[in-house]
Amino acid sequence: MAEPNWERYGAGAGLGAAVLLAVQAFLAPLYPAFGDPPLDVLRYYHANDAAIRVQILFTALAGVLFLWFLGSLRAHLRRSEGDAGRISAVAFGSGIAAAGPLAVAALATATAAHLAGNVAVPSPVFQQVPQFAGVGTVAPLHDMRLLSYALTWFAVVPLLAATAVVSARHGTFPRWYMSASYGLAVLSLGAALSLLIDTGLFAPGGVYDLVLFGLFVVWLGVTSWLIMQAYTPVAEPVTTTQELPETPPAA
Repeated sequence: MAEPNWERYGAGAGLGAAVLLAVQAFLAPLYPAFGDPPLDVLRYYHANDAAIRVQILFTALAGVLFLWFLGSLRAHLRRSEGDAGRISAVAFGSGIAAAGPLAVAALATATAAHLAGNVAVPSPVFQQVPQFAGVGTVAPLHDMRLLSYALTWFAVVPLLAATAVVSARHGTFPRWYMSASYGLAVLSLGAALSLLIDTGLFAPGGVYDLVLFGLFVVWLGVTSWLIMQAYTPVAEPVTTTQELPETPPAA
């Protein structure tokens, strides 16, 4: 198979990751807010443990595709940047680093769903539940999940910024994409500062994080599509030669 085809398929992994990330967001109801009562958190994980596990599976598959996509992104940026490829290496390393907190969040979520799914949770009319039922364990795991989401944005910022810088210097991507990447990098830095806020829209895992996650999924899909277009073979124009009529010999 020709090399451009492999490059195009590798870049397409990012589009697959974006689709899986978008789908998994709707597999389970929206999680409780940061700092919600522990009993409410326990009830959420107990009622949705199966859906949450499927959600984690989709997220893990998206992570595999995302890591594969990062290789194509680095190669594409490195081809434009030339020299040592320092900035493209920053983009690649940042993407790898972003997978770390997400893995911690997935582990905390899976553990909380497992613990909550194996306990007897009382009816909402009861406001207390024995400690052994998991109240003291599930709620901290949920908080760890949301805090890990917030930490992820610290690694996403250099990924977005490095991609935009290479595009600005070498025209790797269109100017509208470069501007959108810069803007998303600034917004991502704002989401990372949610570590200082406990309640409201800007709390870890809050509305701001959710909107930003949707924007990043769109960015991932668009980036993948643009790289795929760069390796799409261009059909060569077909030229036809018309035979001229033979000239009769001179008398």
